[in-house]
Amino acid sequence: MKKFKLIIAFSLFSLSTYAQTFVEANVLTGFNNTIPNVGSSAVAFADVNNDGRPDVLITGLANTNIAKLYTNSGTNFEEVTTSTFTGVINGSVAFSDVNNDTFIDVLIIGKDKDAVFTAKLYTNSGTNFKEVIGTSFFGVEFGSVAFSDVNGDTKPDVLISGTDGTVFCTKLYTNSGTNFTEVTTSTFTGVGNSSIAFADVNGDTKPDVAISGSDYYGAVYSLLYTNSGTNFTEVTTSTFTGASTSSIAFSDVNNDGKPDLLITGYDVNVDPISKLYTNSGTNFKEVSTSLTGVYSGSIAFSDVNSDGKPDVLISGFPFIGGDPITKLYTNSGTNFTLVNTFTGVGNSSVAFSDVNSDGKQDLLITGYVDLGIIKTSKLYINQGAFSIKTQPIANTNACSGNTITFTVSATGSSECNKYWDIFCGNPRWCIVANYKWCQFGGK
Repeated sequence: MKKFKLIIAFSLFSLSTYAQTFVEANVLTGFNNTIPNVGSSAVAFADVNNDGRPDVLITGLANTNIAKLYTNSGTNFEEVTTSTFTGVINGSVAFSDVNNDTFIDVLIIGKDKDAVFTAKLYTNSGTNFKEVIGTSFFGVEFGSVAFSDVNGDTKPDVLISGTDGTVFCTKLYTNSGTNFTEVTTSTFTGVGNSSIAFADVNGDTKPDVAISGSDYYGAVYSLLYTNSGTNFTEVTTSTFTGASTSSIAFSDVNNDGKPDLLITGYDVNVDPISKLYTNSGTNFKEVSTSLTGVYSGSIAFSDVNSDGKPDVLISGFPFIGGDPITKLYTNSGTNFTLVNTFTGVGNSSVAFSDVNSDGKQDLLITGYVDLGIIKTSKLYINQGAFSIKTQPIANTNACSGNTITFTVSATGSSECNKYWDIFCGNPRWCIVANYKWCQFGGK
């Protein structure tokens, strides 16, 4: 435990302090955010150059439709200009080593600047990416893409959902090692405004898949298909709320060894939802949570506080025509509790990764901060667990002119690089100052 004496030269009427777990990346955090502001976005982390640091690929609308790769130097992201990707909006990105050469490749779907619907695979030589010409993938937007070895041959296959404005599809392609072939023996409901996620839900070692979205007629779906190894069959014993403009993700939220399922989007009544279903191994059951319902958003699980339980971040619009939200909920093992709010984003994509190699999961948020005009891209560095043991309270004895002196005791996961927000003023006037521990002689 350390004690800190802070001397703040501000006019003080009332004062409170609290610790932040995440701090927006800047020079003081040791990692800068150089990623452009984007909307209608998709982001994905992967170590593309095998240097042990997560790099990031981002698509969406900046000044134009973009698809840009940034490698991680350890202190910032640097744009890769030697590899050229087709820029897209309303897309999805997925990484996987499709040709088994130890370098991770990437598949990007979406709509390009000429309004052409695309699904392009780029293989990675270790120094640059090159588009694979002549693939059989169906080009879509408002969809999702995910890799998984569905037939157990050790090669990643791929599922693509989305729409070209006329056709709403969900197509599976198996990987021979040299090309992909569409599988027609498994029939999935075709959806756009969709999301897909793989997980072995029944413990048979074969990846099953959940799909959500809406069809050509506007019907909304959330469907689970189990994998026999040769085909997929829809599960009818578990019923999920259908969702469109959706995001879904698997995670074992109650640590029973079975992946549970979170679904967001709007339902058949156009009401935003966030519904959690726990997995018994034979079926799924909805459980009550305090998670905010959203649509046109993104969700991501990660253990942000290193307690062994997956926490969850949710972004999107909480009601039609409203401002977007981005909220982090920590997981106690029995329920989720709201602990952080970030810049709200809709038509968004969010992702966790340890960008600065400190063992803690950092956060990238992209999307629109309104209904479709102002775009953003924010990287938040995870500062770890931190709690104020004694809250400083202003009193007349602490004040001398425009200066206040007080002492607090604090504990944290490290001695430095922690921040306090210090509020000085009355409810009508407030000055906010962001201070680092070491700036006050804390170490």
